[in-house]
Amino acid sequence: MLVLGSAGTTLFLFPFLHEIYYDPLRLALGQTNVQIGSLSSAYGLASLIGYVPGGWLADRFKPRTLLPIGLIGTGIGGAFFASFPSYPFTLLLYVLWGAMTVVCWSTMIRATREWAVAGSQGRAFGLLESVRGVTEGAIGAAGVAVFAWAGSTSGALGTVIIGFAVLNIALGIIAFFTLDRAAPSGAKLQAASYSGWRELLPNPDLWLISLIVLSSYTAYTALYYFTPYSSSMLELSVAAASAIAVGKIWLKPVAAMAAGFAADRWGVWQTVVFAFAILVASMMTFAISPGTAKNAPIMIANLACASLAVFAIRGVYFALIEECRIPESSTGSATGLISLVGFTPDIFVPPVAGFLLDSFPGESGYRMLFGIVALACAMGLATTAMIGRRVRSRTQQA
Repeated sequence: MLVLGSAGTTLFLFPFLHEIYYDPLRLALGQTNVQIGSLSSAYGLASLIGYVPGGWLADRFKPRTLLPIGLIGTGIGGAFFASFPSYPFTLLLYVLWGAMTVVCWSTMIRATREWAVAGSQGRAFGLLESVRGVTEGAIGAAGVAVFAWAGSTSGALGTVIIGFAVLNIALGIIAFFTLDRAAPSGAKLQAASYSGWRELLPNPDLWLISLIVLSSYTAYTALYYFTPYSSSMLELSVAAASAIAVGKIWLKPVAAMAAGFAADRWGVWQTVVFAFAILVASMMTFAISPGTAKNAPIMIANLACASLAVFAIRGVYFALIEECRIPESSTGSATGLISLVGFTPDIFVPPVAGFLLDSFPGESGYRMLFGIVALACAMGLATTAMIGRRVRSRTQQA
């Protein structure tokens, strides 16, 4: 699980490098803001196209095969990236990273499901997300420390990138030698067939889970806008706003593990419903409460509540695959289809948020943004309740 969780962090280091090193990266590459934005779009499009075939691969090949390919491929691309190549070559690297991500993503979810024993799906997925949270915070902090120590220059950024590349390659080698031993003896690897797809696609539970992921991921993506909200509306310093953004990362392992235990104790869908209820209340608080310096402590506490709820849902929503009795042999394909729908907020949330904040400057834009996110979370709450009714119905009929 340590290898799986770490892989779930290192795979995303390069495509999201701009979140921490935006200006240094732009200057080192000699690219415009539009070009930097197009790199993320290329990565997102490659990932979106690849989720379904990536899921199909996960149902045909073992994690011991796919994870090393994805990790080592990502690391080799990172080594080239450290030379800060031309824009066309950089664009190709982001497409490569998108492909490597989908090679690993569904197989990571499938391996986690198979690793868990009966009655512990919640804890297994909670542990996966917790490891991702801890490694994300630790690697991120180490990268920033090295960058500062090396002089905060383009050369310093290159050093950080080389370190991330070595980390991916080393983890790929470790995955090759350890994952087979960690795999449960009863896990069956079956080739996805056309009959399997015919059974999977009409399954309402699959699409309900997709909407749950979409709703929670919309909230997750929108939380990034609390940093500019803190500095512009709550009048916090840029340093304080950034510290809050980094601090909320460390809530991820706590929330994910707590949600995992709750899911195994009371049920996955019940845990998700509870977390969505908190999210709706939290986002509505952002939408209707005055964003002023006087209210800063309340808003920061509200951010903590929203972050805990989002991370709790993310920690266990793939455990719904087991609770909804989707066949284990189709776990990879199901994950690919769910991800195809569920992670589309990467595409539509930034432009919608940008439009609102540009068209309605100040507090009005933020209120509209958080209000829309509250509606998305309400959809997630209703969708989870629908899954709950279906789960109860199957339990009563059994």
